[in-house]
Amino acid sequence: MSEELTEAVKQHINEPLEDRRWLLQWLEARRYYRWQEALDLFESLIGISQEIGELHKKKISKTLLSTNKAKFAALVSIHVRACRISNEILTLLEAGYPDGAFARWRTLNELAVVSFFLSANNDTISERYLEHEIMLKCKLAREYQVAHLRLNYPPIDQKELDKLKNERDRLLKKYSKEFKEDWGWIPRSILPNPSFRALSEHVKLDHLQPFFRWSSAAVHGLSRGLDSLGLMADKQHETLLCGPSNYGLADPLQNGSISLQQITVCLLTLQPDFESLMNLYVMDNFVEEIGEKAVAIQKTIEKEEASKPK
Repeated sequence: MSEELTEAVKQHINEPLEDRRWLLQWLEARRYYRWQEALDLFESLIGISQEIGELHKKKISKTLLSTNKAKFAALVSIHVRACRISNEILTLLEAGYPDGAFARWRTLNELAVVSFFLSANNDTISERYLEHEIMLKCKLAREYQVAHLRLNYPPIDQKELDKLKNERDRLLKKYSKEFKEDWGWIPRSILPNPSFRALSEHVKLDHLQPFFRWSSAAVHGLSRGLDSLGLMADKQHETLLCGPSNYGLADPLQNGSISLQQITVCLLTLQPDFESLMNLYVMDNFVEEIGEKAVAIQKTIEKEEASKPK
């Protein structure tokens, strides 16, 4: 019976899909009209960051100091990833999903913390950070080998596993047994008990921890995640939001722009020059205006809702 019902639904699938897509497009156009100033500024900020990051990469690759090679590679890779995540945040906000956008900002904040730490330390720390990838790959490989039969997937080739194991053993011998831990790339001489919170405190970005915890609610399966940025406080327990919203874009916009700027600062202050520093001040102006515009728009929506008859 379920197979027959499935086929019946599929035969008439086009009309409901067209209606749904038309509604979502209309809502997106309406949302963009409301949030246009802040969204356009954020999109421009992403474009500026990408452009000046690529320009600085090309410029200093010709004059790169030997003591900055690993740091340069790490900061460039992090910046590229940050630009990609910022574009994901923009797409989610345009579609009306502030919780999803805030969850992606969580990763952006982690990258900003790591960038500040790498920038403040010598090239060896960046080398440890890059080489630690092998530890994570080994951990994932072990978990996959345990689960591959239940997944009905093929096992990892033994030669690949041996190659990973040999590389892991080499790095453990090079550093220490603590290197295999999730935050093992951070020397115990700098952080005795490394964790993300400890790292945030070390680089003086722990003031963003409340936002980090808030954004984590949308990532994990705990009951705190049942609330939504897309709903005002008085609607949280009256409405179950499963689609897009016109509200709640301010925090992802403001925090996303701040973290993208922080990561760009770390890259452009590696062998800085007048041009790179001037570009950072331009970004700073954009970040400030994005925050002001986003908060103003959200407060306007709140006033409009408060003025409606109950």
